[in-house]
Amino acid sequence: MSSSDSRPGFLPVDSYLALPHTSNPWLVKNLIPVSGAALIYGSPKVGKTACILQLACALSGGSKEWMGFNVVHQGVILYLQLDTPRSTWRLRFEGLKTAGIPFVSNNLLIADRESLDVFPFDIIQPTHAAYLRNLVQMHRPLAVVVDTLRKAHSGDE
Repeated sequence: MSSSDSRPGFLPVDSYLALPHTSNPWLVKNLIPVSGAALIYGSPKVGKTACILQLACALSGGSKEWMGFNVVHQGVILYLQLDTPRSTWRLRFEGLKTAGIPFVSNNLLIADRESLDVFPFDIIQPTHAAYLRNLVQMHRPLAVVVDTLRKAHSGDE
């Protein structure tokens, strides 16, 4: 690697502030950053999935706001749902449509435990991680939602 290709490591603040950066670093303004991670957690059956489904709908182009926060970027959202049987999950989407929750169906792509080539899925397994990475790279999404994280691995929570 030539010196022009190397990464500088630590930099003084002024040099750091001069580095190239995106002009708007938010998916959801002041809440969820671009290229960041967000974790929604809480007690069972309090509405976490309903909340994140509405976020996915907004990010996929259905709304310019989510829970009073401005949605800055919209695009393809991948939603990996590993917790709920497909028949129940289908009822949730029918309920969203009936309730008037807007989403752009071509931008909100769903996979479940029945549509993956591997089940039970375990992100800790290198072949499973590679499989998911390939699926994600194929779609080049704005965001990926994993619901429920405890169902995506065999490790200790």
